[in-house]
Amino acid sequence: MRIKSSTLTFGGVMYLLIFIGAFFSEGAIRGTMFFLEDGAATVDAIQSNPGLFEKGILGDLTAFIADVFISILLFFLFKPVNTLLAATLSALRLIAHPAIGISNLLFQYQAGNLAINASSFSEAQLAELTLNAAQIHHMGYLLAGAMFGVHCFLMGMAMFKSGFFNKGLAAIMLVAGLSYLLETYGSVLWPNVSGAFANVVMIFAVIAEIWLLLWLLIPRFRRGYNQTQTAQS
Repeated sequence: MRIKSSTLTFGGVMYLLIFIGAFFSEGAIRGTMFFLEDGAATVDAIQSNPGLFEKGILGDLTAFIADVFISILLFFLFKPVNTLLAATLSALRLIAHPAIGISNLLFQYQAGNLAINASSFSEAQLAELTLNAAQIHHMGYLLAGAMFGVHCFLMGMAMFKSGFFNKGLAAIMLVAGLSYLLETYGSVLWPNVSGAFANVVMIFAVIAEIWLLLWLLIPRFRRGYNQTQTAQS
């Protein structure tokens, strides 16, 4: 089954929403408000701009909703390659982001709710409780990253098999999947160097994700797909 170009472009728009929502929430919110070693600083940062903090939750939520569409699209895209492989990689993406991700947002909300609204705790208690919620949220992201890593690795395999994806993209997607797994397992086993694992993910995952975004969003990036589907018709 050939997916229409307009459908793939719509998928690109959904992927763009994921980029905007996720990077805004991570960079503008958690990157500037969650200090995972300093509860007092976390409370102060959230209290200084509660409106922006709440928008960060909505940014993540938007990204997770868009990811539902992407998961379904990827299933139909890779189904002609291998139905079981397509179903597995799509299911893992659904588990990683819409499922675990949305549930994990509750801890981000809890951190903000404590910092903004709690009034019956001492400053030390408030800092400790807020920090605890932020740390649990961070761990939830790491756990979801393991699922997403396997998803990316399987998608790289599907790309290699498909014949319509650039082999370079397939290779970088495989490496990105392994980097997500390294970050999750490495951060649990060696928390003192978790920042280094995060940097590895940043290098490979961002390249892979932007490349896939362009493939979906811009028709000329997927000429191989159109040629393959025409040849099979």
